[in-house]
Amino acid sequence: MNAGTELTGNELYPRFTDAEYTRRYQAIREAMERDNLDAILVSGARGSSEVHYLSNYLAQSPCWILFPREGDATVFIHFFNHQPCAKAQSVVEDVRWYGPAPIPTLADEIRRRDLAKSKIGLVIMRSMAYGHVTELQRLFPQVEFVEFGPAFSRIRKVRSEEELCYLRWSGYLTGPLRALAENYAARNPNRKRRHHGVNGQLLGLFDANPPPLRYWARAIPSIPKTFRYSLRLLRKHTEDLQTGNKK
Repeated sequence: MNAGTELTGNELYPRFTDAEYTRRYQAIREAMERDNLDAILVSGARGSSEVHYLSNYLAQSPCWILFPREGDATVFIHFFNHQPCAKAQSVVEDVRWYGPAPIPTLADEIRRRDLAKSKIGLVIMRSMAYGHVTELQRLFPQVEFVEFGPAFSRIRKVRSEEELCYLRWSGYLTGPLRALAENYAARNPNRKRRHHGVNGQLLGLFDANPPPLRYWARAIPSIPKTFRYSLRLLRKHTEDLQTGNKK
C-alpha cells in the first residue's frame, strides 16, 4: 500500500503511546474483574469511538473487537480489502476479515478461546443489532451476556495527561482553522461554497504540520481521487495565502 514511501503505520496514522494503551487496558480489565467478566465484545460502525479507544482503528464500516480479560484482543472488520489500512492503523496486532456475516466468525473465536461457558460484557448492548444479540444468546446458552457499555464509558471519561495534550492541540487548531476558512472565503468569493468548507478546514492542518496529512495524497492509493485532488488543492491555496497571492 505504501510502496516507495518508506512510511510505516506509525507515521501514517498518529497514535497514543504504548504506555497510554497499557493504562487503558489495565483500567478496562480492572472493571472486568470487578464484574467477573471473562471478555468483552465491542460492536462498532463508521467512526466508532469505542472501537477506536481500544485499537486506534477508525472504523469505516461495521467491526467488532473481542477483548479478553487475559490475553490479546482481536479486531474483526467488514471488508476484506480494508485489512491493509486497518492493520496499519490498529495497535491490536490481530486484525481479521469476518467474512459475509460477523456472528459465525465471532462464535468460532469465542469457542476457540474457550469462552463458551463464560460471562461476556457487550459494548454497547443497547445499540447492538437485536438479531446479533439474540443469535449470540442462541449459540451460547451457557454464556451470560451482560451490558458493559456504561462502565466502559465511565472509564473513557477519565482523561490521562496524554489524552489531554491531544485535546489541547485540537482546541489550539480550532482558532487557526476558523480564521483560515474565513480568509479563504474572503479571497475566493466566487468559489463554490461546497469546496471551501471541508478544504478550508483541512487546509489549516498543513500549517499545523502533522506528518500523516502531508503524505496522504501520494502515499495511499486507496484514497478516492476526489480527496487526493482536494489535498493538492489545499496545499496550493496554503501557499497562495502565505504569499498573498489573490488569484
